[in-house]
This record gives sequence, structure tokens and C-alpha cells, in this order.
Amino acid sequence: MNKYYTLSIIVFTLLFSRTYAQNTLVPYEKDTSHTATYSEMTDFYTKMSKKHRISKLYTSKVLTDIGKPLHLFVIDKDKDFSPEKSHQKGKLVVFINNGIHPGEPEGIDASMLYIRDVLEKDTLKNVLDKVVLVFVPCFNVDGMLNRSTNFRVNQNGPKECGFRGNAQNLDLNRDFIKVDAQNTRALIEYYQTWQPDILIDNHTSNGADYAYTLTYICTQKDKIHPILGTYLDAIFCPQLNERLKKSGFEPCPYVELKDKTPEKGIVGYLETPRYLSGYAALFNTLSFVCETQMWKPFPKRVKATYQFMHQIVLHGVNQLNKIKKFRKEAIFQTTTQKDFPLQWKLDTTKVDSLLFKGYEVQTYKSKITGLEHYFYDTQKPYQKKIPYYNTYYTPVIVNAPLAYIIPQAWKKVIERLQWNNVKLETLTKDTVMEVYGYYIKKFETTKNPYEAHYLHYDVKAELKKRKIHFYTGDYICYVNQTQNRYIVETLEPEGMDSFFAWGFFDSTLQQKEYFSSYMFEKTAEELLQKYPEMREKLEQEKKNNPSLRQNHYAQLDFIYRLSPYYEPTHLAYPVYRIDR
Repeated sequence: MNKYYTLSIIVFTLLFSRTYAQNTLVPYEKDTSHTATYSEMTDFYTKMSKKHRISKLYTSKVLTDIGKPLHLFVIDKDKDFSPEKSHQKGKLVVFINNGIHPGEPEGIDASMLYIRDVLEKDTLKNVLDKVVLVFVPCFNVDGMLNRSTNFRVNQNGPKECGFRGNAQNLDLNRDFIKVDAQNTRALIEYYQTWQPDILIDNHTSNGADYAYTLTYICTQKDKIHPILGTYLDAIFCPQLNERLKKSGFEPCPYVELKDKTPEKGIVGYLETPRYLSGYAALFNTLSFVCETQMWKPFPKRVKATYQFMHQIVLHGVNQLNKIKKFRKEAIFQTTTQKDFPLQWKLDTTKVDSLLFKGYEVQTYKSKITGLEHYFYDTQKPYQKKIPYYNTYYTPVIVNAPLAYIIPQAWKKVIERLQWNNVKLETLTKDTVMEVYGYYIKKFETTKNPYEAHYLHYDVKAELKKRKIHFYTGDYICYVNQTQNRYIVETLEPEGMDSFFAWGFFDSTLQQKEYFSSYMFEKTAEELLQKYPEMREKLEQEKKNNPSLRQNHYAQLDFIYRLSPYYEPTHLAYPVYRIDR
């Protein structure tokens, strides 16, 4: 009897061990050509949160565009699950986002592997002493559910993956100012709640071929606060690169080509606030975009993404005191900062060199077009120095006002400020105030829609003092907050990703009042007699613009625009400045 009892215990133990091992396997490990489905992913996170008390799974109050919640998974060894306590304790808060483009799924699978290992492998558990890990399992839930074997035609696996666009066909990595997607609104709420020290956004690259599996974008050093930019460029990133190289994945800056091929040089990527990493930089978060090379095997890309996250976490813990110190200084200085850059341009006069491991480019005549075509010959690798352009200058800098006044009519703008925890006050009575307001003098607009908007660029605005009637409930936004960069870069019309650039104020660009030429003719005569300077301006304009001489209506319109009858709201930007 004892013999059979002992045997049954052994069999049970083996079966239990096998079942336990199977339960801790992530879907990717069962088939490395497979990326987790939405149900497999949510099942994994649900099980892990139940199994490990130091982890917790959250669902967003705001549903994504496809009607499902956005999940957030937090690992906190102290079981506080509180952003305030985590920062008070001096812990490093690392925010990891996956699946912003579900066709680039390495982060989805690598995060599941990393979470399992951190929670269940004794060799990794010690990293949790000084860090709180915050994961978005998949941001673009909509695109993840839309799976096909036909997406990402140039990518080497997995067999089936999600779609780049969400349910509105939006690229969510262009949505962090306009916030058209409910997905983005939910993620912003998570981000603003946790205020992370470090953000990692996992992607797969497009474009050139080269020897590296791992490339990445670090927050542009000339765009983030100078304290953090200097630290990233001189200390954090060089040391991170050494760590990654020792891990088996030598990194390279993201390959943004200066010309057609890397030999002509690569450019430091300018991630403006429309991108998640650029958005996070507005709040002095150190941001990193992992970009594994699309034509490397999927398992290798997953391993590279795993190591990228792991080495940043280890390095972040090692640099914890410096990161906390520099972020604190940058945040304080942001609250008192007077001048803010609004635009950035690449300085092509400042060129570094980069030792680059690439492949020779070969050309041949295309069988399809009969024209010359090129390809990267992986049988002919090279290692040589190439130009690296990674310096930007700021052609437009604005002196921030004491406060902005935003009429309550512009509810979409108000909402977005509130979603980003911007403190707003309201007027308690109707009042007339002397303020400064912009008139839009010039702008260009994209010919085709870009992410559901006709984006404005090359905006020029002129500031004028005006008396404006404001009303009870209009909003005052003081520029003395940790969100100052977000406030200024969105509310100043010349900002590259301002609310004006994204078309939130387009109704002010349309004239509402006009004149009938047969009736206005007599009025125009009276105006020219009454205001000789108006006639001088008309004559000068006819000299400068000969076509005006032959256009009766255009001359009347010129006079009309100089007259008191021309509506003062046309081209008037409806956010006002109370200057210091």
C-alpha cells in the first residue's frame, strides 16, 4: 500500500509541476512564430495578478474606440500601488507601453516574458526593491483585434499580427495632442496618474537594412529640458549602450536616413509632442522608443526588446539618485521658466560621426519597371564611420505670459488641458480686460488629410493689444505649473503641435461678414475721402500687385479690410495672453 501511495505522490508531483510550467509559459514560448492574441494576453495578465499579490491589473474607466477597456499592469513589491507613495519613497517609476502599432508586437510578448521572470525568478526579483513597473499590455486594442497574415508585408514574422490603425483608422502614435481616440485619452489618464521617471515605447522599425537587431530613439537632447538632455547624452545613454552590448544586443541610434541609404548619414529623430515619447518629454520624463529591425527573425527581436527593457530598468536603478535629482530640478525650473522654444530645426552644420555596421547597397534593373533598383546585400557587410546629425536649434522662442485666457466656447481645448491635469480657474463675473491677442498672418496647410486633420504648419502670428469682453465661466490658465511646457506648446499658435496646428481653431479662419460691391462702392468712396492714409495704402498695394489694378472687387475688398466694418474676429486667435 505504501509503495503505491509513494508512486501516486510522485506521479501527482510530476503532473503538477508540468501543469505549473505550462501555466507559466506565455503563448510566444509555445510557438515563437506566434504573437499573443488579445484573449491570450488578457488571460495572462489576469492570472498573473491573481497569482502574485505584488502585482495588480487595472481597467480604464474610459473605454477604447472599440469598446474595450485599456489595461494597466503594475508591479510594486511594497504593494502600495500608489504613484504618490512610490515617488515619496524615492522609487523609480518605469512606464512601458506596448502595441501602439500592433503589427509591431515584440513588446507585447517580451513584456509578458519579462513580467513572468521578474515575478517568478529569484535572480530578477531584487530589481523590484527600488522600482515600480507599470505596463500597458497593448495600447491599440482595436488594431490588436484586427489580425491578419497580410499586414506588415516587409516584416520577418510573426505569422499573424495586428493592424497599425485603430478602430477610427488612426495612428495612435500621432494622437497625443489632438486626442481623437478614446485609447489615447485612457492612456493619458494613466500617464498623468503615474508621472513616470522613465517611459519605454516598444516598436519595430521600417526602412533600411543593417546589422543591428536593436535600434532606439532617446528623447531628443535639444528638445527635452537642458538638464535632462545633457544627462541623457553624456551619461545615461552611453552607459546604457555598453550594458546592451554586453547583453548581446549592440544598439544603434534609430536609422532615420538623411538620404536614401545610411552611408549618407542618419538623423537624430525629432519626436514632437504628437508622439508618445515627445509628449512625455513635455513633462520631463526620460523617454525611449525601442525599434527592433523588421527583417531580423521575430524571436531575436523579442529577445532584443526584452533586454532593452531589462537593461534600462537595471541602469535606471543604478542611476536612481541622479534621475530623481535631475528630474526634480528640471520640473522646478519648468514651473518658473520664462522662455519656451516652439519649433526645432536640424542643424546640418553640426555633424558627428558614428561607427555603423551596415550592408553594401547594390543596384540592378527592375524586372517590373525596367528602372534602376537598389537592395542591401547582406553578404557584404561593412563597418565604417558615417555622418550623424543629432543637433537641433530653435528658430522660434516665445516669452510665456503670466496667464492665458480661454473662452469657454472652446470646449475641446479645455477638455484636453483638464485631461493633462492643467490647473484652470474660471472668471466669476463678466468683465472687459485689456489683453494681448494673436492675429494669424500666414500659414500653410497639408493638401491631404493627416490623421483625420488638415495640419497647419509654417504658422506666423502677430501679437496685438486688445480689449476683450470675457464672461462668467471663461477659463484662466496660469503659467506657473509643472505642465508649463504642455500649456505653452499647445496654446501658442506657432507651436509645431499646437492646438491651432491641429485645426482646433479653424472656424476663426473663415470670414463671416461680407459686402455687396454695388452697395459698398459709395461707402468705399466716403472712406477714402475720410481716411487719406487708406487711399495711400490702396495705391501702394496696386503698385506692388499689378493684377489688383484690373480687379474692381479686389480693390473694394482691400478697402473693406482696412475699414471699421471688417469683422475683428476674422483670423483672430481666440486664446489671449495676460502678459507679465
